[in-house]
Amino acid sequence: MSEQSSPGGLALVLVLFGLLLAFAGIGGASVTGNPAWRRVVLFGCTMQAVGWKLHGFRNRGVS
Repeated sequence: MSEQSSPGGLALVLVLFGLLLAFAGIGGASVTGNPAWRRVVLFGCTMQAVGWKLHGFRNRGVS
């Protein structure tokens, strides 16, 4: 298995959707002022963290 510096597969999907959710939550919280949008930001950031962890496990910690 070759080492890659950018995520692919499920890790890529998690990172990108997490980024999208985090930005949507930040925008929603800024526009509406509703603190419930913080949960969307938290979920998006968690998805990104899981995606990067999967990427790290696949490459055995080498990035």
